Amino acid sequence: MDIRSDLYSLGCTFYFLLTGRVPFPEGSALEKLASHRWEEPEPVERLRPDVPAGVSAVVRKLMAKKPEERYQTPAEVVAALVAASGIVSPVTAAEVPLAVPVAVPVEPEVPVAAVVEGTTPVIDVPRMPDLSSSLGWPLAIAGVVFGMVVLILSVVLALASR
Repeated sequence: MDIRSDLYSLGCTFYFLLTGRVPFPEGSALEKLASHRWEEPEPVERLRPDVPAGVSAVVRKLMAKKPEERYQTPAEVVAALVAASGIVSPVTAAEVPLAVPVAVPVEPEVPVAAVVEGTTPVIDVPRMPDLSSSLGWPLAIAGVVFGMVVLILSVVLALASR
């Protein structure tokens, strides 16, 4: 097992996030394991026709049965997602940055005077963008790309510290 098994797992996670169901929902644990090894899940585009074809193709390649048919590195996945997003022109894995500045959100402070005994302060939490809007998919894919860049950076830093 190598990084490609992690990429298969990432494909399963994307599948669930896009379709709302696991790739192989039926059967016992042993039957599900066999399904992961030998069967193809129902295509994302059949369950969610509104998912862009490029994104479905990325998930399909991540979940390829043979490791050599999958993406070989997380950087290749990021490059494919960037290309599928249409946000920027297609990039290669070599062009994916390994470090990006990260903005850490700060929770708003609730003034003590605003808290009334026996109540809980309400903090307005922003909602996820509506994926049916024209900016929804590019924003969602940009979030996934950002997450992948953070993952790659974490792996690189972990390997460098050995």
